[in-house]
Amino acid sequence: MLRVILLVCLVSAFGLLGPGGAQASVGGSDLPFRGSFTGSSAHNLATGEMHSVRELCAVASLTVLNREREVRAHIHAALNVGATRQEVAEVIFQQVTYGGMPVVVEALRVFKEVLEERGEWE
Repeated sequence: MLRVILLVCLVSAFGLLGPGGAQASVGGSDLPFRGSFTGSSAHNLATGEMHSVRELCAVASLTVLNREREVRAHIHAALNVGATRQEVAEVIFQQVTYGGMPVVVEALRVFKEVLEERGEWE
């Protein structure tokens, strides 16, 4: 699942999904972008069936940018749309390469606070 999330983040970041979300521009021509993302297609992502992946991408990006308030909101959103606690934690941990350990520790602190607010901290 993490590989899928990182792939989707890269595709989105480099604008490979066209305005309709289901097209990729390759070599100047528009070609259908169809692929299997754990049983879903890129088209399904564009039409909103994978909200948790989008929210996990936001959590990853905001972790690296060290945006505490925004990462808090997107952690809540990710959990609300079906991401697991383990997925959120893993996405945050993976950002150590991009943002360094201090931003990861900060995001994990925020994550713990979110879980406490939701009554899910064990």
